[in-house]
Amino acid sequence: VVDYKGTSPDKMKKILRDGSPENYVRQVQIYGHGYAMLGYQVKKVALAYFPRAGNIKDLHVDVHEFDPSVGPEAVARIPIVANELLRLDVLANPHRWEQVDAVPSHDCGFCPWYNFRRSPEEGASDEGCPGK
Repeated sequence: VVDYKGTSPDKMKKILRDGSPENYVRQVQIYGHGYAMLGYQVKKVALAYFPRAGNIKDLHVDVHEFDPSVGPEAVARIPIVANELLRLDVLANPHRWEQVDAVPSHDCGFCPWYNFRRSPEEGASDEGCPGK
């Protein structure tokens, strides 16, 4: 299973230096889980990074052994988080957003709830989340 990523020069440097971000590896493992559920034999999963600026010769492929435990664990988390949001009734009680089990990351800026104007001391609310 291969997940293709268009990557900026800065992100490519970081990947070459530090390896693939854990959330990308988990994502491709989930794809592998999906293919396995369809009956395909999955042995490896890979992330193929294509440079957005540069040459195709700069393509980088990061290959991992397929771990059949990762996909089900990640997918099982979805109803847990959904039930937590319902139980906390965060839309009616925005002060409870900070009680939601979330892990800030470098991807916070892509989240629709991210609000860079909020201080981490304020926590999350109906006005957004301060991210990491």
